Amino acid sequence: METRDFLMAIQKELSGQIVDEAEVMLSAACRPNNGMDETLASEPHINITHRGLVTKIDFIIRQDLKFRVYAPRPLTSQSGHAFLDLRPSSIVDRLLGRLGILWAARTGDPELDETYFLTNLSQEMADQIFSPGVREGLRRLNPFAEFSLNDQGYSLLKGVDIDGGYRPATAIRGFYLFIDPVGLIRPRE
Repeated sequence: METRDFLMAIQKELSGQIVDEAEVMLSAACRPNNGMDETLASEPHINITHRGLVTKIDFIIRQDLKFRVYAPRPLTSQSGHAFLDLRPSSIVDRLLGRLGILWAARTGDPELDETYFLTNLSQEMADQIFSPGVREGLRRLNPFAEFSLNDQGYSLLKGVDIDGGYRPATAIRGFYLFIDPVGLIRPRE
């Protein structure tokens, strides 16, 4: 299955608009002296508004599917808005952590803390963000390559095999599971 066909199957269920970045780049490249490089275009993506949240489902490469929600981040007490990166921990992360060389905040969930490494966040803020509902939502999303919160919003990166067993229905389920923790973390307007 091609990535565009995969996204079209998602679009049937969730609506939204498919954006083919190669086509956008090509139309811009037709303008004289634009200085754009067509080779920078990535796989197509789909923009969706769900529960009032602007979201994007994007193939970074054929094997990496990224879910992104553009929403405000919670405020920290010291440094402005929260940033976090929750990614699979490596043997090196665990070894350096045991030696006291590398510090990571804890989610408060033994399964998540054993599997993932949480960076860019104080323990105080981690305790505020990782409520029981958020931890449960992340356990249901497991496995994933990265859950992050940064200037661009919330994102979840999953390794997928669309030629193997990963289907659009699985991606749709993942989308809904991703929206749940974001809804619990984001500040209310």
